[in-house]
Amino acid sequence: MSEFVNRRRARRLSDEQDNTEANEKIEIITNDFNIAKGQFESAVKLFNENKERIEDEIVLSLEERIKEITEDIQIVEEDFNYLKNKSDDIEKRKSKLDLKRPRNQERILKMVEDLLVNLDDIEEEVEDLTDVIMDLYEDIENSAGEYYKGKKRSYRFESIEDISKVINKAFDKLKDTLSFDFTNDRSSKTKTLVALLPYLEEEELNEIADMIINDHEDMKGLKLATIFPFLSTEKCDEIFLAKMTSLNQGELSSIVPFVSQKVLSSLVDEYIKGNVSKVNMNAIYPFLSQEDIKRIFFYELKQGN
Repeated sequence: MSEFVNRRRARRLSDEQDNTEANEKIEIITNDFNIAKGQFESAVKLFNENKERIEDEIVLSLEERIKEITEDIQIVEEDFNYLKNKSDDIEKRKSKLDLKRPRNQERILKMVEDLLVNLDDIEEEVEDLTDVIMDLYEDIENSAGEYYKGKKRSYRFESIEDISKVINKAFDKLKDTLSFDFTNDRSSKTKTLVALLPYLEEEELNEIADMIINDHEDMKGLKLATIFPFLSTEKCDEIFLAKMTSLNQGELSSIVPFVSQKVLSSLVDEYIKGNVSKVNMNAIYPFLSQEDIKRIFFYELKQGN
């Protein structure tokens, strides 16, 4: 048996570790699942408040989706509770078995590994469920029409400092709930912020965009692609122009769909003039108009001569 396997077994079976790996994953899933359920409650509340203003055919469709999501939440919750009970059962077995015996070690290790695989599946289900709920919320919002657009936001902030306080308070609460280090997990802070975005007014969203442009400390580590859908095209344009030279191809490709053709054409102008050298144009090409592609093609053709 390899040294790596022995070390892994020792770590997972150690009394000091106390099944930490599974417990940490359970805590992550618990937090994400609670956020998803909170978002669903907000979506249902939004639907009930605007039901009379939505076309009957759309109401029926939304009601069916709400019913399906309710059932999905129940199923995921039952499966997750079963796995939490399995984790508790493993702890009880560990306390009763002589873990110095290789056979007992193998039994417990197999149970822990199976539990982790199943927890990975639940974590993925919660992520998918969150996406479905966010889509539902957006569709309800759109179906409510212009009436809702003037009334939809419920949180107001007086300053950038207020926004920072709310974001950091939510993130700090998340870190306090869990028992591991979030320092290098940029997606965790992004998830926390995204949960707040649907409730912000345009003014607050614009302030957040300005904080991103100005490299505000509280905006570091956020995934722009998850924030852009909530911003106006104008603010997406501003952030793009400010960040286009510092983003890698993947990051750039993820936000270009939210940028206006006018700005992309202006970028092509600057590229042809030789003023843009640090932008990864490979990430931009799929989103350019045929005319702009043609302009770059002939420009590159001339450069080759």
